Amino acid sequence: MYNVSIRDIKRQAGLTKKVEYNEPCDIAEVDLLGPVNVVLKLTNATSRITIDGHIETHVSLTCSRCLESYRHHLQFDFFEEFLPEGSPELGNGKDLEWEDLSRFTYTGDSIDVYELIRQNILAEVPMKPLCREDCKGLCTVCGENLNSESCSCSVDSE
Repeated sequence: MYNVSIRDIKRQAGLTKKVEYNEPCDIAEVDLLGPVNVVLKLTNATSRITIDGHIETHVSLTCSRCLESYRHHLQFDFFEEFLPEGSPELGNGKDLEWEDLSRFTYTGDSIDVYELIRQNILAEVPMKPLCREDCKGLCTVCGENLNSESCSCSVDSE
């Protein structure tokens, strides 16, 4: 499903291809709410295939302050490069640099873009999600959600 044929653009440097997906995606690490809209522009850049992409979707997150679930909109652009497997730019497996470990590769006349989509979505999910900027969180004594209820707990400032 996420295999993109690049046979047509491999013929000549500078050729491009546009691919769009708007369908459910199964990413175990995040709770996607509905389809993932993906637009990819693949370009033959001689020694590699470059991908300019745009992703838009909604995810369910848990607020790090009040612990309530909320719907979060993700919309972002990204750029990635795919090198052909066996490329001299990938090194020989010894003395790998950080960039070498994070490069995508392809074999033959197609590129599987699932992992590219998965990694970019995960990178955009906030590390400390907040349902809203002014979230009051939970009372440290009784655990009441201070966004919806006030409590009469006395909090010592020791």
